Amino acid sequence: MPKKEKVTTTSKKPFEVVVGVDYMKAENVPTYYVNNARIGSSVWDMRIEMGQIKEADAKTMHVLVNPNVTIFMAWPLAKQLLRIMDRMIKQYESAFGEIHYVVEEGKVKSPETAEHVPEH
Repeated sequence: MPKKEKVTTTSKKPFEVVVGVDYMKAENVPTYYVNNARIGSSVWDMRIEMGQIKEADAKTMHVLVNPNVTIFMAWPLAKQLLRIMDRMIKQYESAFGEIHYVVEEGKVKSPETAEHVPEH
């Protein structure tokens, strides 16, 4: 059974991390920056298409995305990932403040960039 250890964040609030999964060091592992995602699903798995916004027209609300990667994952992993990401976002917001996205009439506005992109 994996052991748990306490980890201290920059906010000095400890949280538990399950230890026991090792990742091998590998060369040439692709790394991508993404700022857009589209999610689909089937009975068997979830699909996440991720890419980078290349063009955005504020007047027409049209966004052109350059796709980088598509990930297919089994539902149990998707649920586990959701829980982990939820916990990490809460820890981040506790340390650095709330992450803001405002949704209006089917449009998402990011205060950080003041760009509007269609909601997926």
